[in-house]
Amino acid sequence: MSPAATDGAGRTQPPRLSRQRLGDYGLSFLLALMATARCYAAAQAGRDGDRLLAAHGAAVAIALGVSAFLPLLRGAPLAARSGGDRARSRRSATSRSCRLARCPWRGNRTGC
Repeated sequence: MSPAATDGAGRTQPPRLSRQRLGDYGLSFLLALMATARCYAAAQAGRDGDRLLAAHGAAVAIALGVSAFLPLLRGAPLAARSGGDRARSRRSATSRSCRLARCPWRGNRTGC
């Protein structure tokens, strides 16, 4: 499914920003800002002839750039996926562990 949804008339709508992901967007923005600053510092060091400092600045800028992109790839928060009920997510985790406890490869133990 594409990120842009279509309405009933076939027009595409841009993806909606989620309030639950505002922290992810803020973190990505700050990391991208720091990566840009490191790129600028690496370029200045390269102009001054300090190759080691320029290589270090470039490596840090690449790492920060990748780190800035990763929160955007992350899915919806766990509470949003389960409908916001933490108790429900705990119950499902408990039932899953109970199913694993009855697994035939674990000797059919039932410890619920």
